[in-house]
Amino acid sequence: MDMLPGLAEQPLWIALGICVVLIVVAARAGWLRLPVSTYAYERVDMFLSPAERRAFFWLTRRVGRNGFVAPKVRVADLIAIRMRAGSQKAWWRVFSQLAQKHVDFVVLDQQGEAAFAVEVDDSSHDRPERRVRDELINDVFGQARIPLVRVKPNRLQDSRLLERAIENLGQQKKVA
Repeated sequence: MDMLPGLAEQPLWIALGICVVLIVVAARAGWLRLPVSTYAYERVDMFLSPAERRAFFWLTRRVGRNGFVAPKVRVADLIAIRMRAGSQKAWWRVFSQLAQKHVDFVVLDQQGEAAFAVEVDDSSHDRPERRVRDELINDVFGQARIPLVRVKPNRLQDSRLLERAIENLGQQKKVA
C-alpha cells in the first residue's frame, strides 16, 4: 500500500480503470462487437417527384380542414394481413412483399383513419412489372375496403372518383 499512496482512497478511479481494461481486452479478443458503419447516409434531395409534389399540394389544398394528406405511405402500415391458412413463413413472405410497397398518398379523416389512398400513375405504371405490382395493390386495397383512386399526374382535378372521395371526406362527422 505504501507504493501507491492515496490510491485506496479513490475506488472510483480503480473501478473505471478495470472497466477500460476489460473493454479493451474484450474488443481485441472479438468478444465485443462494436458497431462499425460500412455505409454513409445522406439526405435525399427530392422526397417527392415533381408530379407527386404537384399532386401533394393540390390534394392538401382540396382536402383542406376535412382531413390530412400523408405522402409515401407503406402499404404494410395500412393493411393487416390475416392468414386463412398456411404457415408463419408464408405470412412473412406476404408481409415482406407488402412492406416493400408504398402508395403515393393516403388521405386521413379528422380521426386520423385512412379514408382513401391515391396513386399518381405516371408513365412508369405502363411497364409490365409495374402493372403486376398495381394489380396486387388494387387487390389488397379492395380486400381491405380502403378506396384506392388512380389518377394521371396532371389530371387530378378531372378525376370524378377523386372528387367524390374528397366530398365524402368533407361529409363525414367532424371532430368537435
